[in-house]
Amino acid sequence: MRLVFCGWFLLTVIHQFTKGRNFTSRVDPFMMYLPLWTFFGPIPGTTDSEIAFRFADERGNRSEWRHLDLYEPRRITHLIIHRNRRLEKTVFDAVAQIQRLMSSDVAGDRISASPPYIVLLSVVLATAPLPDEARKVQFMIVQSSGVDQNVLDAMPIFASAFHTVPQKELAKQ
Repeated sequence: MRLVFCGWFLLTVIHQFTKGRNFTSRVDPFMMYLPLWTFFGPIPGTTDSEIAFRFADERGNRSEWRHLDLYEPRRITHLIIHRNRRLEKTVFDAVAQIQRLMSSDVAGDRISASPPYIVLLSVVLATAPLPDEARKVQFMIVQSSGVDQNVLDAMPIFASAFHTVPQKELAKQ
């Protein structure tokens, strides 16, 4: 067991370097098991990523893009309990993994079959306020400076395909 953890630690250290990721991407093609720490440097995180979604009805009419409101404003009670934190962290990690896959020139069909993509689709289906006439849903990862919710600097970086929305009648059975 020690050998397994030592090997994983060694691969994690190698994974922190750009040239090392060429090797580690062969060991972990979806980059799910090797963490990448970029908190401080050499390039610290300076942007926020948000999820937007839209839906299509039976006729194919598409709605406008809407912001998926997942993040709660911080309150003092969050020092004790913050129930939404797991969802926020899940989305944050899934977006980061999709960005890593994109920067590694992974084909789009492999990205749409990856675990982080499926996680984001599941979050959208579970939390987006979709109307009854919605038959398909699409999500998009949008990146911004995160300062004062400035919509003008928002830039789309990834858009999913449209996916069928499970109907409520079928879910009840």
